[in-house]
Amino acid sequence: MPAKKRHPDELGRALAVARMLRGWQQQDLAEASGVGGPAISDYERAVKLPEMPTLERLAAALGFSVAELLELSALIRRRGPGRSAGTEPAGPGGQPWGRPELARAVAELLSADASEAAQRSRPSEAARLLAADRRLAPTLWARLADRTEEERQALLRKDTVFHNAGLVELLCEESIHAAGDSAQRARHLAELAVEVADRIPGKEAWRERVQGYARRHLANALRVAGDHRAADAEFKRAAALWQAGAVADPGLLNEARVLGLEAALRREAHGLPEAVALFDRALEIDRWGETPALLIGKAKALERMGRFEEAIVLLRQAGARIDAEEEPRKAWVVRELLLLNLCHLGRHREAELMIAEVRALPRQLGNQLDVVRVDWVQGRIDTGLGRYAEAIAVLERVRRKFVDDEIAYDGALVTLELAEIHAILGHREEVKALARESAPIFTQQGVHAEAQRALELFRRAVEDEKLTIELVRAVVVYLYRARHDPRLRFELSLAPA
Repeated sequence: MPAKKRHPDELGRALAVARMLRGWQQQDLAEASGVGGPAISDYERAVKLPEMPTLERLAAALGFSVAELLELSALIRRRGPGRSAGTEPAGPGGQPWGRPELARAVAELLSADASEAAQRSRPSEAARLLAADRRLAPTLWARLADRTEEERQALLRKDTVFHNAGLVELLCEESIHAAGDSAQRARHLAELAVEVADRIPGKEAWRERVQGYARRHLANALRVAGDHRAADAEFKRAAALWQAGAVADPGLLNEARVLGLEAALRREAHGLPEAVALFDRALEIDRWGETPALLIGKAKALERMGRFEEAIVLLRQAGARIDAEEEPRKAWVVRELLLLNLCHLGRHREAELMIAEVRALPRQLGNQLDVVRVDWVQGRIDTGLGRYAEAIAVLERVRRKFVDDEIAYDGALVTLELAEIHAILGHREEVKALARESAPIFTQQGVHAEAQRALELFRRAVEDEKLTIELVRAVVVYLYRARHDPRLRFELSLAPA
């Protein structure tokens, strides 16, 4: 249930009590959760309510689920003294309690019928140490961020303060964010996380758990870079470490993220049903605010399975949970994928109504490749609406950009989409020029062997003047489906009916 439907005083009380049972100041919770201290103060005083992703982050930092926080507040409401919004819970005589008094009073309130909840609220030694590591991690990363790879390695070897599990988490998060713009940077950050994880002090099982977490992110960075064989090998190593360290982790590391990364790898390897099942498991256990990313990941899998309507439903759910000001690119990804699925369904007019909004954000962020991808969708919309001259102009521009940047596979797809339009219009010479010009480029840039076979069949059909619109469409459908599965062979039966 969204946090907005909870009574604000009830929720504020839960947060204040859970924080003080930890012995934390509001700033401690801010550093552990990444939520601003002033916002936490507003939430506790019931000035405003947190959105569910924010509440999930706060609860996770405190060692609770959202349901447990609300259970705790309900218990205190039934058994204990009240409080007024804007104050700490009142002690004897109506005076505000300090932290020690509050902790003792809450323990007394819970002792009668909630000893289990009280026990659960006490942080384990591992939780206490990780909370301290998380508070220190941003300072450590600030010391590493602007250094060369060699300087970072030297610091890691020399100074044990960097052997910090919170720093591993932060580097993994940075790797995830970098993946949307630079696969190479995402890999460098994940490799650094692995270097730190290998040096984590303490029990071996905990170190293995942290290593498994870091290596899952390295596998993800390799996947983003298109190196699926290396990603799969790294993932297997990560899975063994993650499982070996399970006994040392009472739920401190983000298992929903781990499952989501595994699902993304399965999706890229064309294990689509398995990917969907993993995304569902991750969504069931998420208490870290991972849900929007998981919904997007599952929607991508459904789109590749041809389940476009279901993908749209999930994307709209994800969009409703994303703060576009805090996560602008994630919000853009949702909208761009919505456009793609609408085009798949032939709902080009509906997509056209959205595209101006989708186009504005990458221009604002300065993400040139994202701008090109919006142009690509525009070309598909123009094609679907029969505006062939406009479509040709847009897709030619997109094709040149992909070829120049050596994004060969997408370049091949756009080339075939252009050829299809020219074939519809009866422009034989234009189709021949596209085929002759593109063949050597795609060979040099490493389009996988099965895709090259399909492109060569297309080229021969053009040269022999045996090309049909059905063949062009079959090759387009094949290239789209085989983008992430180089084992898929081209067959004319792949063409739509």
